[in-house]
Amino acid sequence: MRSLKYLLLFFLVTVATPVFSASNALIYLMDPSHPYIKYNSPNNLYLSIAWGLPMITVNEGEIGLTLSMDESGILLEEIDVKNTVNGIIRLLNDKDLYSRIVMNLQKLQAEYSWKMASANLSRVYFSLD
Repeated sequence: MRSLKYLLLFFLVTVATPVFSASNALIYLMDPSHPYIKYNSPNNLYLSIAWGLPMITVNEGEIGLTLSMDESGILLEEIDVKNTVNGIIRLLNDKDLYSRIVMNLQKLQAEYSWKMASANLSRVYFSLD
């Protein structure tokens, strides 16, 4: 197990960091017909927030709810080539939209920080009888 931990850390430092820091957006295309999409909060959502990368994804479940409430990404009504390409073009051509989304992601970074997560977990834990 220890070697897996170091392997994942190595991946994040050597592979993920250069890829994310060179990216303009994170595209997450999932099949909305699967029931778990409605209840799932995927890691890609938190990667998008942590890296300040606007996400382009389908408007479903927790990810759609979070992105729409905070205007922190481009939501597609359905996944197909035309919608996805239009979402990418819209994000790259509309500099005001891109800047607004990045600014909103920066606000979310504080909300989803480890400090806030531990405070929320402690609050819930100590409220249990």
